[in-house]
Amino acid sequence: MAAQQFPTLTPQQYLEVERAADFKSEFYGGEMFAMSGGSLPHSLIATNFGAEGPLSRAGERPSGACN
Repeated sequence: MAAQQFPTLTPQQYLEVERAADFKSEFYGGEMFAMSGGSLPHSLIATNFGAEGPLSRAGERPSGACN
């Protein structure tokens, strides 16, 4: 069975929908994908972790984090 094909959007169509939407989305390859919502507590945790993540303890290799 073949996958269902959906019509693709132009960048202009995407921007029209995005500006009127109550939530954020991504545009990739003519398709629109809903983005998960963030919260202030999550943002603060991620920022604090990002500030501490690259620091390493003596003898350990440096590390990093991606969000």
